[in-house]
Amino acid sequence: HHHHHHIVIFVDFDYFFAQVEEVLNPQYKGKPLVVCVYSGRTKTSGAVATANYEARKLGVKAGMPIIKAMQIAPSAIYVPMRKPIYEAFSNRIMNLLNKHADKIEVASIDEAYLDVTNKVEGNFENGIELARKIKQEILEKEKITVTVGVAPNKILAKIIADKSKPNGLGVIRPTEVQDFLNELDIDEIPGIGSVLARRLNELGIQKLRDILSKNYNELEK
Repeated sequence: HHHHHHIVIFVDFDYFFAQVEEVLNPQYKGKPLVVCVYSGRTKTSGAVATANYEARKLGVKAGMPIIKAMQIAPSAIYVPMRKPIYEAFSNRIMNLLNKHADKIEVASIDEAYLDVTNKVEGNFENGIELARKIKQEILEKEKITVTVGVAPNKILAKIIADKSKPNGLGVIRPTEVQDFLNELDIDEIPGIGSVLARRLNELGIQKLRDILSKNYNELEK
């Protein structure tokens, strides 16, 4: 009896706004680049929307005040966010993804989940091959690198993609799910930030499996 698993491909466009700026301005490539949302109050008021990896290495993070980014990375290039341009790139990439999927869920401007189960006739290895092909096609058509996770469900596909950034391809096969879950750190679960992770660590929960030994009321509190 052939076991039919869902095959989900999660696609995450790498440092998207900054990467689009690099595509349109090749002279930025390889230099620290920060895309900013200027609030207009003063010349530097506002926040960082996205930084490329060169800027991240210097400590620049999304959400950080622009003024703080400028202190830690004075040599970086700072550009204003151009949402309509990124949306046009995103729409083209989403349309391309849509062609490869039975169903698509666009999660944000730079993330999408594809159910490809029927497209690859339930064959997981073919799903991985399709993920490779998708990466290649986006790179050829739009010059954009993406990180992809392939797994039997959405959450696992996202987790393995997050662990494979940038320009990666992460895979959790159906046979690997149990081992993967057993070893998963609690803070690697989307939605569990540093504050909640710390609280859970204090309760003796380091790994996801540690919740199995906790009583529900204690966790609920």
